[in-house]
Amino acid sequence: MPSIFAALDRSFRLIGGVPTYVLTDDERTITVDHVAGITVRNAQIVAFARHYSTAAHTCMSADPASKGGVENAAKIAKADLVPKETNLRPEYASFVELEQACEAFMEEVNSNVHRATLKIPKDMLRLIERPKLHPVPAVPVTASFGQVRQVPPNTPMVTYEHSRYSVPHTLMGQRVWVRSTDTHVVIVHVGQGRPVEVARHELTRPGVPVIIDAHFPPACADALERVICPTNTAKRVPCPWDRGSVLAQGSCRGAPPLHP
Repeated sequence: MPSIFAALDRSFRLIGGVPTYVLTDDERTITVDHVAGITVRNAQIVAFARHYSTAAHTCMSADPASKGGVENAAKIAKADLVPKETNLRPEYASFVELEQACEAFMEEVNSNVHRATLKIPKDMLRLIERPKLHPVPAVPVTASFGQVRQVPPNTPMVTYEHSRYSVPHTLMGQRVWVRSTDTHVVIVHVGQGRPVEVARHELTRPGVPVIIDAHFPPACADALERVICPTNTAKRVPCPWDRGSVLAQGSCRGAPPLHP
């Protein structure tokens, strides 16, 4: 469910609007039951659709007119983006490389003339379709990104399923959302109105934390060279004697230091 919500939110923000409805296969994630031929939606899907002013519709069983369009989208993505012998695409070294390949593929197909309409899809979206779409909410449905965790103000680590994972130190004191896949833990932060994946770790077990060194702030000097070193954002204040620098709370007092 978090993957579906995150993908839909990302799609809405890419096209710059929300359509009246979204069409998906009749999967159990979306539909929990059928009563007299009427679908019963998952309560989370209903809340998601209400937030974005859209509706979730599902394909009819054995109906090529609706089901074929949904399946073709997946078929095209697999044929062009999944490494295969037919497209000679190499294996991706990371999820970031896959995301970059997706962006390049979208730019390629949306910038060329469509052979059926003889128009450029990107121009049709901007001039014809986008003005008819609903506005995208400034804040996404954060509950879809997993469980809420508060990053401690002095340690860039969060606990999930009794195990600890690191996050960028710039997020100390802020909220993040954590969820897991079969192999990884995904950590998301919502900043400037959009969700951003800030960390992705392999699953670990309790007592064995997963740490990325770059997530921690630069180390202070050793015991023989003591310097002012704020340990969290609450202790960092602007220094009136040197614009652009920050010092620890209470350390920037009195007259400015003398320089030789």
